[in-house]
Amino acid sequence: MKKIFVVGLLSVLLLSGCGKSMNNTPEEAVEEYLNGYQMRNSSVIEKLEEWMMDQDMDDEMKNDYQNSLEKQYQNLSYEIIQTDEEEDSATVEVEIKVLDYQSSFQKSREYFLNHQEEFMENVVEEQDIDNLKEFMEYKIKELSGVEDMATYRIVFELEKNGKDWEVQEIDRDTFLKLYGLY
Repeated sequence: MKKIFVVGLLSVLLLSGCGKSMNNTPEEAVEEYLNGYQMRNSSVIEKLEEWMMDQDMDDEMKNDYQNSLEKQYQNLSYEIIQTDEEEDSATVEVEIKVLDYQSSFQKSREYFLNHQEEFMENVVEEQDIDNLKEFMEYKIKELSGVEDMATYRIVFELEKNGKDWEVQEIDRDTFLKLYGLY
C-alpha cells in the first residue's frame, strides 16, 4: 500500500512539473501568460495593484476601476495565429478579444462634454476634462456596462531560458490592447 502511495505521489509531482510550468514551446509560454490574466493569478493582480497605486484617484474610484479591469481579464479570449522561432528567440502572433473599454471612454468623453451641467456647475474646456474627478467617476462607472468586444493582434516576443520559453516584457501598445484601451 505504501508503495502505491509513493508511486502515485511521484506521478502527481512529475505530471505537475513540481509546481513549475513547463513552457517547452513558445505557444505554451504565451498560453500560460494569457491564462494568467484569465485566471487572475497573483502576479497579474500584483502588477495591476502596483499600476493602480500610481493612478490619481480616491480609494473607491481605484477599487471600481480595478474591478472593471479584472472583469476584462475574465472576458479575454485569444487565438494563436502564427509562431516564428529562431534558435533562442521567437515571436508569437495572437488575436485577442477584449471588452472595448476604449470605445466606452470615447463615448463617456463625448457625453460628458455635451452634458457638463449634469456633473458640475462650471463648464470646462475639452482639454481640461481628463483631470476632473467628476469625469473620472463617470467614465469608470460606464465601464461596468460594457459588453462590446474589440479584436486586436499582438505579437509577443519570447526568449528561451534553458529549456523553457519566457514571454518578454510587453510594450505600452500591447498593455493597452490587453486592457481594451488601445
